[in-house]
Amino acid sequence: MYSYFKHRRDARYRLVISSEAPFPPELEAYDWVFLEERPPAGVHIEVMNDIAQNGFGFFERGIRLQDIPAA
Repeated sequence: MYSYFKHRRDARYRLVISSEAPFPPELEAYDWVFLEERPPAGVHIEVMNDIAQNGFGFFERGIRLQDIPAA
């Protein structure tokens, strides 16, 4: 299972860690609010790769089309 958190001051930002892992020591736990747990099938492969490499994954929700740089 994987634990999902949202950032306390900017809810667009999400943090994902393995449910068995401790909270990343380089982050302040107070800044993150627990949202839910998901099974591996509910986690994007890119986020799972980040977790395997770094111990956690980040992503941003609510990106608008105009926020994406043109090619």
